[in-house]
Amino acid sequence: MNGGAEPVDFRFGIDWHQPWLAPLRVRGEPLCQPQVDWRSALNEQALRSGMRNHRDLPVRFVAQSDLPSGQGYEAFISATGQVPTRNNAHDFFNAQVWLAFPRIKARLNALQAEDIARQLIESGGVVAGHRGQLRDALTIFDESSALLVSSDVSLFAALRAHDWSSVFIERRDDFGQTCEVYLFGHALMEKLVAPYKGITAHAWLVEVDEDYFDLPEADRMAHVDGVIAGQLTSALRNRDYAPLPLMGIPGWAEAQDADFYADSSVFRSGRNR
Repeated sequence: MNGGAEPVDFRFGIDWHQPWLAPLRVRGEPLCQPQVDWRSALNEQALRSGMRNHRDLPVRFVAQSDLPSGQGYEAFISATGQVPTRNNAHDFFNAQVWLAFPRIKARLNALQAEDIARQLIESGGVVAGHRGQLRDALTIFDESSALLVSSDVSLFAALRAHDWSSVFIERRDDFGQTCEVYLFGHALMEKLVAPYKGITAHAWLVEVDEDYFDLPEADRMAHVDGVIAGQLTSALRNRDYAPLPLMGIPGWAEAQDADFYADSSVFRSGRNR
């Protein structure tokens, strides 16, 4: 029992100085002030940005109670542009990703809604008891992905081979120069409120030209948003991702020495194919 005390606001546990939150800080940190009605503030940001879903409906963040009983979450967003948003860190970060990468989020929602509609037709209107390969892969992207952007595709090969020494030690100085990482999965962001070494993302790999890194960050994010939105199709499968231990990214954890990367419980060897 807490003696009737007010619950601790989840926003006050978010450390906006962590490097993985830097791309979201300008929009997100002001919403964590005690006096701010954060859902209303989110909708003001959404209105200013002109954010819309795949049906060209304006995206707005609404209370979870606005989701009609029996209607699926993704289908509701598709039909109305309204995103049910609970008062917790998980949904707060989901809204932050909508604002940061609106075209990817709209595309994910479109693919989810299309697959749900297809399953309903095939099943004669009976809701399937499982998501299937496509929706599993879409859910992984939405909840647990990171966007690894690089002008050097050999980095991607090293990552897929689990060559952690090459990715994180030999190429350490490349991060911020010829490659960078954006978190996308809002479940990952929720985990990172209390970070631990084993947090691993499903990385989506994005090749860019060298002059990409000369752009301001807002322009880089907009470019990535458009590129990935165009890449996502109904052929998406879990095998399209590569594992990325987030605490291995240079500057995202302390004491990143040889012993740190020798921890095989986190930096695992690749499976034989």
